[in-house]
Amino acid sequence: MLKILQGEVILLNEAVTCVNSADKEAIAGLSHRLKGICCYLMIQIETIFCYPDSKFELMLIVQVLQNQIVVVLDEV
Repeated sequence: MLKILQGEVILLNEAVTCVNSADKEAIAGLSHRLKGICCYLMIQIETIFCYPDSKFELMLIVQVLQNQIVVVLDEV
């Protein structure tokens, strides 16, 4: 399951990279997608990070999450 979520985070990272930073609606949609992934991982994103409302914030959070998944997979 974690491998599947890792794939989703990679796709999310690619989508965030491609989104226009002025497109607030697209950023909100990607933030919602991030929140869904975090729910599967039982992470309450609001308690760890502020809810991302900019491309930069979203990119940082997705990259941190991606790195943490890699760490967990390496431990398994």
